[in-house]
Amino acid sequence: MADELGPKGINVTAVHPGATRTEQTDAASEALAATRNTLGRIVDAGEVANVVTFLASPLSVAINGTAIPVGGGLPGDIHY
Repeated sequence: MADELGPKGINVTAVHPGATRTEQTDAASEALAATRNTLGRIVDAGEVANVVTFLASPLSVAINGTAIPVGGGLPGDIHY
């Protein structure tokens, strides 16, 4: 999709939220997820929304054809 739309000036980027705090998140689930996270906590919906807002802005013009993990640094999200 990015190959097709990029030349038309349309960026295609996916946001991949990890464990995210919601009204339904119970304390035990949040504590477990936090132990598997490099930040020591799970992200909240506002932090995911911040990434989406950035991607919708002109500041993200050079980001295309990729997925951005927003999970606070879960080990599976870290690539070197």
